[in-house]
Amino acid sequence: MSDIMVAERKEIEIEVNPVVAAAQALQVVDSVTYTQAMELGKACSLKIKIVEKKLGPSKQKTWDAYQEVMKLMKSFIDPLTIAKDDLAKRGYTWQKAEEDRKRQEAEEARREAEAEAAEKRRIEEENRLALAQRLEKDGMKEQAAEVLDAPINVTVAEVAAPVPVAKVGGTSPQEIWKGEVVDASLIPRDYLTPDLVKLNQTTKMLKGETRIPGWRAFDAGRMKFRS
Repeated sequence: MSDIMVAERKEIEIEVNPVVAAAQALQVVDSVTYTQAMELGKACSLKIKIVEKKLGPSKQKTWDAYQEVMKLMKSFIDPLTIAKDDLAKRGYTWQKAEEDRKRQEAEEARREAEAEAAEKRRIEEENRLALAQRLEKDGMKEQAAEVLDAPINVTVAEVAAPVPVAKVGGTSPQEIWKGEVVDASLIPRDYLTPDLVKLNQTTKMLKGETRIPGWRAFDAGRMKFRS
């Protein structure tokens, strides 16, 4: 803070602080204290104008400088933000598609392995049945029964889990689920928000005559001070 601002602050504090302290300490209990409160309210309005007048030029200079810096930052940051968001969406879309593709490939490989195992089992069962029939035809019923009762050991080929998409340091996928209204009449009441702007506009116009179910109109008035 510059020396000029320090001096201005001290000068303003001398003018403002006593009025604030008096206003905070005053209790409005009768006509005398009511009059005092109204006079203090007008004094507050006057002090506000004094503060605005004294600090206004410095505020404007600071604001102008701030606006220039923000404009310069925006000229660089906006294109970078758009590019980053576009890359993030394209990268996320590709990663999800790649993961889905690998899952589908793994699922297809699993189905093929199961189908291959089932075919092997079918062939083994056919061979065993044919063998049992020959044994039984040759009068070897016990051996035929043993062939039929023997367990069939056909294993399903192991399928490797999908290989995750290689990660790039400093990045990570982020799911962002959103929705959109397709039929407002079907949305449950729990998800609806009252139109407070419209409700207050109607109340401001009708005042105490406002009659809206579920809505209470009241006067939140206050004294207005002119300095």
